Amino acid sequence: MLYIIGGTARTGKTTLAVRIAKEKGIPCISTDVLRNALWLTYPELKLKELSGNKDDLADELFPYFLRLFKNLHDKYEDYLIDGETFFPRHLATIPKDRLNMKAVFLGLSYTDLETITKTSKFNDWVGKMPTEEQEKIPAHLMELSEQFKNECEEFGFKYMDVYPDWDKVLTETYDYLLNTSSN
Repeated sequence: MLYIIGGTARTGKTTLAVRIAKEKGIPCISTDVLRNALWLTYPELKLKELSGNKDDLADELFPYFLRLFKNLHDKYEDYLIDGETFFPRHLATIPKDRLNMKAVFLGLSYTDLETITKTSKFNDWVGKMPTEEQEKIPAHLMELSEQFKNECEEFGFKYMDVYPDWDKVLTETYDYLLNTSSN
């Protein structure tokens, strides 16, 4: 089974992936790591130039991720993938009989800069930005979350809003993915 956790930044995707990996022994990889490796190794792909437009970047990267998903599915009994560089519309293109997967997307109906800064456990890219750019992040994440939510509704994927109780929703997402509750 491929377990896929998608959604916007600062929603706990990697936190949840690490928890599942530790508790259940399911290996995991973040598509964010792969994105960064591709744009640093192959500048001719011009991925860094696309980083300001999540739609274009996701469309450009998904063929690579699809190959990765298929390889992991064929080689491992279980594998977990998390990241923000793919959308429900991308997963909807995968024939259901080709990959055994369970996906969930996380978003934020509300956030502020203080909350975003507090959730910078693994990579504090926010703190490295100029103040005027940091101030734009909450509105951008909420807008992107709305896009994830709408695509989940359109393509039949589970969407979970981590606001206002991040910890509770991550536990519910854990239960949903691993069938440990009646969700």
